Amino acid sequence: MLREIISSVWHNKARTLLILTLNSLTFFLALTTLTNNFAFYTQLSDIKDMFRYDTKNIYRVDAVNIENEDNIGADFEELKAFVNSQENAVCGAYDIVGTFFDELIDDPQFLALNENAYAGTKYEEYLSIAQIVYIDVEILEILNFKLRANDFDPIITNGETYTPLYAGKDFEGVLSLGDKLTLSRAGEKYIVAGFLEDEKWLDNNDAITMPPVSLNHLFFAPFSKLEKRLSLHDFNVIHHATVGKIFMHCDKSVAEKFNMRAAEKGIKFNVTSIYDFTENWKTSNQTLLNQYLFFAVIVLVCSAISIVSALCVSVLLKKKEYGIKIAFGGAKEKIIFSLCAEMVLLNLVSGIIAFIFSYRIFAGNIIGSFRDIYLRTLCSFSLLCLIGLVIILMTLVLFIPIKLLEMYDPAVLIKEEE
Repeated sequence: MLREIISSVWHNKARTLLILTLNSLTFFLALTTLTNNFAFYTQLSDIKDMFRYDTKNIYRVDAVNIENEDNIGADFEELKAFVNSQENAVCGAYDIVGTFFDELIDDPQFLALNENAYAGTKYEEYLSIAQIVYIDVEILEILNFKLRANDFDPIITNGETYTPLYAGKDFEGVLSLGDKLTLSRAGEKYIVAGFLEDEKWLDNNDAITMPPVSLNHLFFAPFSKLEKRLSLHDFNVIHHATVGKIFMHCDKSVAEKFNMRAAEKGIKFNVTSIYDFTENWKTSNQTLLNQYLFFAVIVLVCSAISIVSALCVSVLLKKKEYGIKIAFGGAKEKIIFSLCAEMVLLNLVSGIIAFIFSYRIFAGNIIGSFRDIYLRTLCSFSLLCLIGLVIILMTLVLFIPIKLLEMYDPAVLIKEEE
């Protein structure tokens, strides 16, 4: 049977090439379209999983206009303190900053690690930079994260006070527990209190519309009093998240009061619940995703029609051959099975080709967090849908040719050919 299938594929090279080309294109478009759609919702799910509470009660704060930037540090601290003083309310911010540690600037192991991690990024020319996630410890009450506020209590060693710092797992060979690091320029002293393995955090560019980032190659520490004091005078030093990196868990009334107090200080905020923000984002993207889906469906239908036509022509042209086979004892079911098996083989090859091309495209995404989302989606939801699509497409394209074969009568077929 296998030999017959391979022989049929080889002797019908034009038909085989047409089916492989159409199927590969169809499956490729279907995979990329489905992955884009599913990845969007996978990302939404990942973001929601980052928060400990219902997203309707968590507010994202975006600064739209700041009249007095010289006093921004004090103003932000006062506004966050106001929310934290309210009952059942918490407010915190984060920021991811590239900075330097005196002890690591010339460390060859550290530089070698960064050479690989920073390739193709804005940091590839500055291998001495360490990226640190700075947080208000209060934000840990809002987010699902393994560390809690008491993990950042100051550590006193040999009469000196150090700020706890947690390093990503990539640095385990470079640093050890208890190692001390000094922040260049600011002079803040840190001590390595632990390592983070495969933990995720909110993206620095946009906490909601960008996927969570891996902490494997980042450091993690709280905002220090020294940094907050410096931020009062130097806007470039502030790590208080002016765009979408301040979050509050509180009642709507507290969020409204927060906004009013900010307005009194000349700061205009957009305070939006995570739920409303994601719903608006979903609506704005859904139209584009639907257009891609519509285009993929059109290609699927056109491909199915073309393949059906090619198979029907092939079946009609081989009527005499089929008639002779049936007349000499060949089972009609065997001929039908052979045609189905041939289509299964061609669809399987087409599916593999489409998956390989799709994987290479998504694996080439320079943004690691998006690459993770797309590949995870491609190898799960999209792959299952591809299998379903292959089954549906084979059912559609084989229906008419099989019906033609079922109606064939050997005597009539041979007589027609004569």
